[in-house]
Amino acid sequence: MSRTAPLAVATVVLLIAQNLQAQTAARPMPDATFEIDGATMPCNAQADCLIGINANSQVECILTPGGPSGTCYVHRNRYISIDPNPANAGTLTARRVLLDVGGGQTALLGWVSSPVPKQVIGPEPSPQYVARIVDVPHYADWNSVGGGDTVNVGDCEVSPDHAYILQAIAFGADTGIEANYSDPLVLATVQFWADVTGSGFGQPPDTNRNFKDINAIGRGMSGAQTEPVAWLDLVPEVPDFAVTQEDLDAMG
Repeated sequence: MSRTAPLAVATVVLLIAQNLQAQTAARPMPDATFEIDGATMPCNAQADCLIGINANSQVECILTPGGPSGTCYVHRNRYISIDPNPANAGTLTARRVLLDVGGGQTALLGWVSSPVPKQVIGPEPSPQYVARIVDVPHYADWNSVGGGDTVNVGDCEVSPDHAYILQAIAFGADTGIEANYSDPLVLATVQFWADVTGSGFGQPPDTNRNFKDINAIGRGMSGAQTEPVAWLDLVPEVPDFAVTQEDLDAMG
């Protein structure tokens, strides 16, 4: 055997080890949730999110790993809304979106696209940022997108009575290695179609679809809404982040 053979083998082994290290080294923190009226509502238990409102309200205390406490997150019809985790600032990450199909199984829907600003009026900051679900990873420092604003992900794959799993992965990490992804952030949508608000103005959907929901969309159409656009927007198939007659007609 050549005297250089052991050296060549050692070099190959070192390169393989370095490659594996590069593929698994950067594991980002999971993204955070956000209550879209602009005021983050902290919680440590589900009861914290139900104070003073209907016990059936479609709001959930989601405990984000790595955070000091959780956030009260209001379920929507056609959107899942997320904030970047400050721990990932300065890091390029992509956001994978999975659908929970039950029985511990998931289906890959795609990746969160580059968001675009949408001017809105009402009880929320403007602009709001809207993204779609695309086939290839989009990497960004999400803390610098709109100053770290919320991204509302709406597409034909997002609909009521489902749970969606979001995970971040750092740029350069192998997307085929599950250990490279952040812990999952699971966000659900409302249980019933067109349930957009509660019994009081600006209260979360409450599983009761009636005139209060019709009135809420009517207020949104007139520019006097008391609920965020992401709660009220129902159609078209790819939601347009606007409240129109089409949304009212779609209530059924």
